[in-house]
Order: sequence, then structure tokens, then C-alpha cells
Amino acid sequence: MVKFRISRFDREAPAHVLDMGDLTFVFDDKIMSTEGNSRYANMVYLSVVELIDILTTLRRGAKSRRFVAADSSFTLMFEQKRQHIYVWNEIKKYGPFFVDELLAAVNAGIDHFLADPLNELLPNGPMHGDFHESCRELKEMLLGL
Repeated sequence: MVKFRISRFDREAPAHVLDMGDLTFVFDDKIMSTEGNSRYANMVYLSVVELIDILTTLRRGAKSRRFVAADSSFTLMFEQKRQHIYVWNEIKKYGPFFVDELLAAVNAGIDHFLADPLNELLPNGPMHGDFHESCRELKEMLLGL
């Protein structure tokens, strides 16, 4: 089972494209996260867009992609072998997972994050369109559209 969580450091202020926060993947009972290390803090909205791009590219057949969180030293490698995805950082490797399992986990994490109205970017603000276009592409891919 895979889960994905997003959090912003300033949870009381309205969302901004440059909000710093944390990203967390839970692979069964193992956690791969930016939490607990200040050099891994990242701009969550930009990072999520990059993560979606990487996962949708893998779904389209790419063999491997490197994710680097925006303004951070947090890096993950995604590698596809025989229709399974393996994820690793400098220390640990996790998998195999189905790519749709990762896509669904990221989608659910985004939905949970956006359920809090304070996490919604201003409609006419920078990055709102890119962020929501990426989220729409992710949902369409999961639906097979």
C-alpha cells in the first residue's frame, strides 16, 4: 500500500505558490519523507507539479526519472522494470509498485491536502493554472481518458 501526504509549514496563512513544506510517501510501513531535515524542506506546489509530471511520464512508458523537490536537496529516483516501479533515495529502495498505485496515492494525497481551503492557491495567482492542470491530467490518466 502506498500513501502520499503534503503539508505546508504556515498552515494558518493563505496558500502561496512559494509555500515551503513537506512531502511524505508511506510504502507499506516504511516512510520516505522530507520531514525532520531542514535541507529537505521544499516549495510544495512546485514540487507536486514536478512529481505529477514524472509519474505521468513513467505511465507513458519512460524507464526512469529523477525527482528533485523544488528548492530542496530531497531527491527520489523512480525506475520502471517489467511494468513495476521501484523508488529509492540515497539509502533505501522500495517496490515493486504498479505505476497506477503511485498515481492513485499522489492523487488521494492532493485531494486530502486541498480539502483544507487554506491550501487552495488563489484562482488568479501564479501557478494556480499549472497546478490544477497537472492535477487534472493526473485524474484523467487514472480514469483512462
